[in-house]
Amino acid sequence: MEAASHEVNQGKVISLAWEYHKVSEKPRQIPRVAILIPHTGEVSLEWADRVYGPLKYKPSPDFDKMIFPVRGVPWDVARNMLVKEALKDPKVTHLMWIDSDITFEEPPDVNEAILRLMRCNAPIASGVYRARQRQGFNYAMWLKKPEGFVAIDKWSGNWIKVDVVGMGCCLCKREVFERIPEPWFWWGPGKSPSEDFNFCIPPFQYVCTNNSPKPIKDVKIGDRVISHRGSVSKVLNVFKRWYEGSLVKITPTYGLPIYLTEEHPILVSRHIKSGKILKAKSHLKYYQGDVEIPLGNIRTLWVPANEVKLRDLLFIPVTRRYGQPRTLLKLRPFNERVCGPLPNLLPNELAIDSDLMFLIGLYISEGYVSRQPALIMDKAEKSILNEAERIINEKFGLSSRFRYDTTGLQLVVDSAAFGNFLGELIGVGARAKHLPLFWRQLIDENLLALLKGCWIGDGCIFPKSADCLINMSTTSPVLARQIHQALVGFGILSGLTFNPNQNIYVLSISRTFKKRFLELVMGHHSERIFGAKRRYKYRATNNGFWVKIRKIDRVPYKGLVYNLETEAHTYNAENIAVHNCLKAAEHGYNIMVHTEIRASHISGKLKIKSDGTVIALEV
Repeated sequence: MEAASHEVNQGKVISLAWEYHKVSEKPRQIPRVAILIPHTGEVSLEWADRVYGPLKYKPSPDFDKMIFPVRGVPWDVARNMLVKEALKDPKVTHLMWIDSDITFEEPPDVNEAILRLMRCNAPIASGVYRARQRQGFNYAMWLKKPEGFVAIDKWSGNWIKVDVVGMGCCLCKREVFERIPEPWFWWGPGKSPSEDFNFCIPPFQYVCTNNSPKPIKDVKIGDRVISHRGSVSKVLNVFKRWYEGSLVKITPTYGLPIYLTEEHPILVSRHIKSGKILKAKSHLKYYQGDVEIPLGNIRTLWVPANEVKLRDLLFIPVTRRYGQPRTLLKLRPFNERVCGPLPNLLPNELAIDSDLMFLIGLYISEGYVSRQPALIMDKAEKSILNEAERIINEKFGLSSRFRYDTTGLQLVVDSAAFGNFLGELIGVGARAKHLPLFWRQLIDENLLALLKGCWIGDGCIFPKSADCLINMSTTSPVLARQIHQALVGFGILSGLTFNPNQNIYVLSISRTFKKRFLELVMGHHSERIFGAKRRYKYRATNNGFWVKIRKIDRVPYKGLVYNLETEAHTYNAENIAVHNCLKAAEHGYNIMVHTEIRASHISGKLKIKSDGTVIALEV
């Protein structure tokens, strides 16, 4: 009896322990995969039998499945719609893309193929399949090279790390789409292997670099551009392609128009619900980088250019200073280049101060650079030339002389070394003039003196007019953009327009900023109040200005378009923040291809050797 009782008790103990363990065990969390299928509305019987049937009716113990088909819209729109639907379910961990013309050869079971891709544990994993082309053959995977995207035709091993894949049989982790800004897919006219490939800016569009704006076609790998946060970002790649279609021309209230292809993302501030823009005079500070931060009904969004609305605001960032402040100029190299008459050599070194920068500003606006550099001004402005004469004598130890002619009063310096110095510092010829390349490294006092010298030479101020007209004109496209950016850094927005008839750029200070400009740049204290009754056309933040859009147009275009890959994934075109338009690889995600997962289009089957070469193609 005791033994029997002991066995029963043992059985109870074991049973109770088992029951307790069963109750306390947490259910196994299995991944949930959203199966995303864009299609045209018609699929083949073979695809329905081999792909859709197993997906819908064959259970998979290793993961849950949710099928999302969509049809009747363009491919990029369909893919964006599918991602939005999938992300609504917080339990979705993976998004599996399967095209409606793709069947799996190895393994033949689509559920097993998905499981193998999941075991890779890569943010983006794809199988091997042929890319559709009218001629030739290549796999839907590419490496990014300086000359463009190069298709991969051979490999070794079970896994390949690539830069771009097609979306025919591709598995992505949820985090990929949560991190990359929307829209995730674009597709525009032109030669492009996939809806992930877009190059979006015409060659004449100027891009803000760390020293001077330049057309995007002249930007090189390794150059430094300004990001949407105002910081310096290195250019990693420059891409170009042929484009034929329409460009979106967006003209802001402050600045030159920006030309973009329809799919190029641009940063906007949008009032979501009512569509009304909040009053800008509140100077709300809500923008922090590229993170979407709600403020009432306002959102900051990256949107394609063709979706920008007139009520949106565009972002002009304040450019941050970089590097050590520039305090010294080395002039010895300019002396070494001089030979022949007019030596008048310069000191070996020269300290940078406000007097020197004021003089440089005068030469930028009214200077003639040659072996006998001269300042040319009206006879009534002799007091300004007297000040320039003093600075030249004190700083450079050079004598100067006045000369009268039909153009006005000239201050001439007989020094070839001085002419060489000015030519390299500010350029030769009116259209080639620019601020010194180190202007972003100047302290505020010296940069303001430089701007003052430029404005005194090429600008005009009419304080007695009704609106106190404050304008400046120049034929140099680089100089106009540099001054516009420099003023933004001091919290001053200026209008910038181009007159094609006279071939000049005009900078104009608006009512709201006239008092600040006169006091900060020109050093004139003013009790006058400007713009008290005008509606604001901007919103100020800690990082820059949100400005209204004046108009949006469509412009036909046929030619090359360009795009940049940068460290920050953004850059500024005409001082407006835009995205660099590339995708997952730029956000630090590895893209892996599982070479043992083979797929083919319905129209043909591929027989592939282990090294990746094609031995037969059955149509």
